[in-house]
Amino acid sequence: MFHLLADGVRLLLHRHDRSPNVDYRHARTVEITTPGLPVQVDGEFLGETPMRFEVAPAALTVIVPPSLRSALFQQPALGP
Repeated sequence: MFHLLADGVRLLLHRHDRSPNVDYRHARTVEITTPGLPVQVDGEFLGETPMRFEVAPAALTVIVPPSLRSALFQQPALGP
């Protein structure tokens, strides 16, 4: 139970990436095989699992102020 509290604090401090309970992976495709779970995307019902998600290269353009300082925007963009 303590780890939930600690992770909540990390999330509020934008340091959840430092949690031993958070695992980051890079993938171009993710397949959820558990049957019958409802899936929402941006709050809209999309369907039920099983479901496959794929990265669409260059499908999203993000515009941010040049003064924004974030580790997210310090990394090189992923190529196709």
